[in-house]
Amino acid sequence: MIAEDIAYVMRVQRDGELRSPCLEVGAGTAGLNFRDRLEEKGIAYFSADAPAHAPTDFVFDLEAPLEQIRQCLGDRQEFGTVLATNVLEHLFDPVRALDNLLGLLGPRGTLVLTSPLVWPLHGFPRDHYRLHPDFYVEYCRRRGVCLSPDHFEYLGYGPVERFRDPQGGYIFPPPTLSRYRSLKSRLVHKLFDTPARNLFFP
Repeated sequence: MIAEDIAYVMRVQRDGELRSPCLEVGAGTAGLNFRDRLEEKGIAYFSADAPAHAPTDFVFDLEAPLEQIRQCLGDRQEFGTVLATNVLEHLFDPVRALDNLLGLLGPRGTLVLTSPLVWPLHGFPRDHYRLHPDFYVEYCRRRGVCLSPDHFEYLGYGPVERFRDPQGGYIFPPPTLSRYRSLKSRLVHKLFDTPARNLFFP
């Protein structure tokens, strides 16, 4: 979870799109989650993660059959919001995981997620995918899900629609926010010899 993820989720909450109760999946890693921020806003919060990343309120494999996941949830079967920040890239079958996330929503529920598009490979626990805007558009079309244009964005840059090319595809990557930020980012990654040292954008 990075600063842009936090700002995005809290903006979705301020816009009234984040409904109680909220289940955050992938919430056990290093204690980074939205529990305090959302409970402060009066939203009932529950956390979930895979067995290796407990302790959380619920422990289950997001790629397991939905009925098996429901057994792990006990009496709590539906949520107003399901939240997943930077989880899908670590799963072997993100479509199945998304289907399961949708299956945990109550009527008019909201799925709020972020996933990296421009980010170096990282191995914790695994790193399988970079899902592009067209993936989300097509997934929502096939599943009959409403994709909010106000919240479908490159974090820190703005709505994805602003980055359409003349042929209707998406410009990738979006331009950097500033030359200074780009140079600072490259310098830090080079100094510490991180996997991102050769990227030319943040």
